[in-house]
Amino acid sequence: MKGWCPIHLHDWPAGITSLPVFGALVNIEWNADLINKYYNWSNHWPNGYEQAIIHFMHQWRNFACKAEINLMEEAEIAFALEGIDLLEDLKILAAMKGLGLCSIQIAHIGSNRFFDKVLGLTEDGILLLNMMHELGIKLDLSHLHGEALYKIIKKFPGKRIVSHVVCESLLNWSLMHRSNAMSDEELCMCDAELYGVPFIDDSISPNASMKPNERNATVETIAKHILHLIEVVGLNRVALGPDYFNYQELETLYGVETSSIRSMDSISGLVMLEMYLKQSGLTEIEIEHVFWRNAKKFLQSHFVKG
Repeated sequence: MKGWCPIHLHDWPAGITSLPVFGALVNIEWNADLINKYYNWSNHWPNGYEQAIIHFMHQWRNFACKAEINLMEEAEIAFALEGIDLLEDLKILAAMKGLGLCSIQIAHIGSNRFFDKVLGLTEDGILLLNMMHELGIKLDLSHLHGEALYKIIKKFPGKRIVSHVVCESLLNWSLMHRSNAMSDEELCMCDAELYGVPFIDDSISPNASMKPNERNATVETIAKHILHLIEVVGLNRVALGPDYFNYQELETLYGVETSSIRSMDSISGLVMLEMYLKQSGLTEIEIEHVFWRNAKKFLQSHFVKG
């Protein structure tokens, strides 16, 4: 394995930092304490949400050095906003775009002033989408499905990604729809440039359960979602969206116990994933497309001037 180019992660587990990074789409965390924990950082942070985001983008390569992330010299690093609840001044987006902001996810946990879980897009949400299109910021459709997904796609003529998504057709039936699962029809409807597959057990497990020991998610489960995505949207659009974050924080705030699938917070897990994909018939170059080539090409196109 030559390296990778993940497209959705907050944290960088110690077990994967030595793997060469050819590029990344890094989530901008809203919690300075968590960032300090993720990157072994302890310096002062500015007051204000927008200024903290700008500070994060300015300092990221220093963070990466502090965390001993094996960043290749030519690596393109772009940024993604997932939690936009605290975003107030949309005019700041132009400055953020100049610093590498690549995508914004309009829906996450609960409602925000841009997207209501019941009512859909708000007036502020329409303003946000219009500004994103003008600036060339991609829309991340993760955590959307059904009528809301359809309506938002109709309102946004710009480019789209789905940074972390699982295939609903591989999940057992449940009374509750998993927020980051999409049907094959929805996956095609997105017409996204990239679709990232997460490594989180409660997202990707075939069994919807609040109990971790009942989820039965393995590295092979991830491989199955990757292979199904390839069938549905094509090899050149599939990437790795591991979604590493502080799992204890999620349990504290929402009572949800979750974690990375066993071994997938280490290089050994990625090697196992490579092995499963190879046994399923993918060639070495096809596996490289999933691990880094597709995402690297996407990031390079984002940074093209003019």
